[in-house]
Amino acid sequence: QFPVETNGIFIKLPPKLFAGLEALGWHFYPFYAKDVYRLMCGWNTSAQDVDRFIAEAGSVVSRA
Repeated sequence: QFPVETNGIFIKLPPKLFAGLEALGWHFYPFYAKDVYRLMCGWNTSAQDVDRFIAEAGSVVSRA
């Protein structure tokens, strides 16, 4: 019915993806379980910021 709108998600990341994103300057923290992280955005985060994160995650995965 309605689009999902939130400034945070919980996601499981393989260790190599987490390390690769950290090396690119993205920072997020372990949350409650092994390899689970909380990703948070400011309310001023743009769609372009999110797209850049996704593209850089894809580049890390393709190098693995």
